[in-house]
Amino acid sequence: MKILALLLVVAAVGLGQYDTFAVAERRLAEVARQNPGVVTLESIGSSAGGRKIYALRIAGPGRVTPEARPAIFVGANLVGYHNAGTQAALALVDKLVTNKGSELLSTRTFYVLPMLNPDAHDSYFAKVKWRNSLNGAKLDRDRDGLVGEDGPNDLNGDGRITQMRIADPNGVYAPLQTDARVMKAVDPLKGERGSFRLLTEGIDDDRDGAYNEDALGGYRPDKNFAHAWSDDDPEAGPFPGSEPETRAVMDYVLARRNIALAFVFGPANNLLTMPRGTGPSLEVGQTRVTPQPQLAQAFGIEARAYTVDEIFPLVQQSPLARQMAGEVTKEAVASLFGAGPATAPAAEDVRYYEALAGDYKKGLAQAGLESKRSGQQSAAGGLQNWLYYHYGGMAVELDVWGVPGEAMTYVDQQKQGFVPWTPVTLPDGTKVEVGGLDSFVEIAPPAAELAKAVAAHADFVETAATKLATVKILSSAVEELSPGVWRVKATAGNTGYLPTHTQHAVRTRTWLPVRLTLGLAAGATLVSGKTQAARERLTGGTGQLTGEWLVKAARGTKLGLILESQNAGGDRQEITLQ
Repeated sequence: MKILALLLVVAAVGLGQYDTFAVAERRLAEVARQNPGVVTLESIGSSAGGRKIYALRIAGPGRVTPEARPAIFVGANLVGYHNAGTQAALALVDKLVTNKGSELLSTRTFYVLPMLNPDAHDSYFAKVKWRNSLNGAKLDRDRDGLVGEDGPNDLNGDGRITQMRIADPNGVYAPLQTDARVMKAVDPLKGERGSFRLLTEGIDDDRDGAYNEDALGGYRPDKNFAHAWSDDDPEAGPFPGSEPETRAVMDYVLARRNIALAFVFGPANNLLTMPRGTGPSLEVGQTRVTPQPQLAQAFGIEARAYTVDEIFPLVQQSPLARQMAGEVTKEAVASLFGAGPATAPAAEDVRYYEALAGDYKKGLAQAGLESKRSGQQSAAGGLQNWLYYHYGGMAVELDVWGVPGEAMTYVDQQKQGFVPWTPVTLPDGTKVEVGGLDSFVEIAPPAAELAKAVAAHADFVETAATKLATVKILSSAVEELSPGVWRVKATAGNTGYLPTHTQHAVRTRTWLPVRLTLGLAAGATLVSGKTQAARERLTGGTGQLTGEWLVKAARGTKLGLILESQNAGGDRQEITLQ
């Protein structure tokens, strides 16, 4: 026991500090070595620069295999400079293996990917520290035939890349009146005038008239996922999923359909500021659709524009609706008639985000962390948006830590958060000033704050795992209607807090429905009905699915009830006809 305790302490050494990629790599290997049967470590691919991308599966022994249990996904630091996210993921791993005999690990599976952008991960530890998100590919951003020839430069020799301002009467930045150290974008509509251009610290290395337009490195995996991917941004990649880091994550997640809730540790926070998406938020019933003539004819309706609320009862009443696979929902109708891709989260899903946010903020407050600050939105082309809109799961991005209280007061307390503006003459004779806010001060807390933040987030993820949807057979009944003819009825339900699927996933039909199947023994025949009853989605606590069958069989025959879902577990029950 003493040896185990010592190993656990060794594994948690990095709790209040930041780990380089190599240190974290060794840490993961040691955790896997010391916890066989609970922790499985694998490399799911390599970055553009040839570094391994690691995934851990953490699950204890239980009645159900890990692949069939409801699962939590945690992906960290895809952006490359969010090293606090990596530490939060590692803290979760430590917490789970410390309690590896818990009931939670016998009924849940955790997939943890702590370092999703290995090529950029160590920029925090570089001789010149800067916010780098680029993988190790080669990209000619300015199309001059050269690669990486004009990146940022440390002009004042302080070991970090900050900002550079150049006096310019046509500039769009000016010092803040209340604190001249801080640069603010001016608003011409308010009569404000700028006096500076604001750039990243560096020189025009290739003498093309632009500063730092072609940094060493390739694409940004955090912009390379399909949802809201931009073909105008060269760093987003030539096409969605083009980058090895992105493909590795997508392949890994898509092969695991038991993931019920996903967490991304990155720069945004969807529980401090609710996710808004990239377009207008409409209830599905208000979405406008225009049926194609062939579909309109098939359903016996006019080929004109409708709202989904208008067309839904017409479709429901049509004979063709009875032949549609699965439940006829407004989301299914919207999808059938080409409503187009969703660009904002479904209203009911937002209500679940709000409920999770309440627990999250309480946890932050209890840990002595700021819970009243705002959070950024998840980026277009990023992992959180892909997980929600394409994979179809409830997905949350959390920034782990943010500046508490007044930003500049905090910076002053840190002493090193702000670099005084220092005059520098560039090689071409241009007079500039170098300084401004340290690019990591708002996302990389000092050791004591980091320790509190990662512990609080490990606690929150573990608590959230107890709220996943869990399906069970709630009741069953047998009634003999006439000799050898039996009515069999069974009800299944979701006893968890969260729904089996998001409301958005019902629209996209990315998950199989929850199915309740009657298994017939030899000699038993189904008189009426189908052997399987199904519901697209079961809400938490109240969602139910009922199946009713007429069966012809001898008294004493045993039948099976089988309840199945992809990400909320399942159940089995044997019934006897008597």
